[in-house]
Amino acid sequence: MRRLSDDISDLYSGLGGKSSLAKVAQRASRVREMWAACVQDVILEHTNAVYIVNGEEGKSLIVYVDDSICASELNARRELIKLKLLQDFNEDIGQMKIYISRGSYKKNHPFAAGEEIPYQDSAPLVPLDQAELKEAEDTAALIDSPVLREKFLQAMVADLEGKKGRRAQAGTEGPKA
Repeated sequence: MRRLSDDISDLYSGLGGKSSLAKVAQRASRVREMWAACVQDVILEHTNAVYIVNGEEGKSLIVYVDDSICASELNARRELIKLKLLQDFNEDIGQMKIYISRGSYKKNHPFAAGEEIPYQDSAPLVPLDQAELKEAEDTAALIDSPVLREKFLQAMVADLEGKKGRRAQAGTEGPKA
């Protein structure tokens, strides 16, 4: 069974197939995922940026962290990290460079877990009428992939039912949002 994320990756590949910026963004995202899988959470909290670049001596892993203690820990684990990248992701890293961030870059923490605010919507879901359902199906029909089309339709229907429930709860039947 394919996951929705696989279908979305296929969609991005199809849409951004000719765009070098889309490929760079996708690769950067993949590098961050690999890094997160290779180090502990405490290291992730101190990581400011991570890159894999191709150079004359092969691939280099470049990591920026916000303090020297974290840099020392990474230095001690450099060979284990390179081995994990090779075994788990087939990334043959020739060298690993570790830098301590300076200035405003120290405040960049892409891996830090933000405060999660639980979202609770007390509005009930109100089923769509036939016209609204038909409109959602027509919109989803524009998607070529059957699996992605079905997932999109499910998400769209749930969203519309929630919005309809919030409007009903507020006592307004204004324009559909």
